[in-house]
Amino acid sequence: MMINRLGDIGGVIFILFSYFRFSLISIKLGVLVGGLLLLVLTKGAQFPFSAWLPLAIIAPTPVSSLVHSRTLVTAGVLVFLKFRDIFLRVIFLKILILISFFSIFYSGRFSIIENDFKKIIALSTLNQISLIILVGLLNFKSLIFFHLLSHASFKFFVFIVFGIIISSFFGGQDCRFPLNAFGLFGLFGLFGLFGLFGLFFISGFYSKEAILNVFINRFFSTF
Repeated sequence: MMINRLGDIGGVIFILFSYFRFSLISIKLGVLVGGLLLLVLTKGAQFPFSAWLPLAIIAPTPVSSLVHSRTLVTAGVLVFLKFRDIFLRVIFLKILILISFFSIFYSGRFSIIENDFKKIIALSTLNQISLIILVGLLNFKSLIFFHLLSHASFKFFVFIVFGIIISSFFGGQDCRFPLNAFGLFGLFGLFGLFGLFGLFFISGFYSKEAILNVFINRFFSTF
């Protein structure tokens, strides 16, 4: 809550200073961009404001599904999309690319050692949102929107299915349970996870494949 209130302060600063007149335009621009950057980084759960996203997973699962797939974290992405021309300036572009890369690494690193599968799904949300922002910084708006929609669909599905599984196991969230112990709901959960993995012929595959093609063919071919 504290981190998100910090982002709200950034949003209020951006709105208020939009109506002020300054003799020095550079001061106004700096304050506006600073407030906007704070808003995007906190709502989008980018580093160093990433900690709230896996911790918010303690909420009931239907709430978690909304927070992680459709409402709160996507708010940061939508603000970023609206004002992305500001962030495409050279200095902000380099800083944000580094932040997005580090957020992707951070989420992958901590999901490996996590046993609570709701937290793992939360960290995957952080990974996907960081990927979306990274693609946005490379100025591919259609790819952002495509992956945002595919991510919302399979992530929402995963949360609902695993919420049912958690209820059937009396609140147990340990991912070391064998998935076949969850029966039919475990099978449905696998379909959502396949979208998250980017398995062939599922929406996650098409959006991720398009992003990888952009990276490989246009920017990082040598890498």
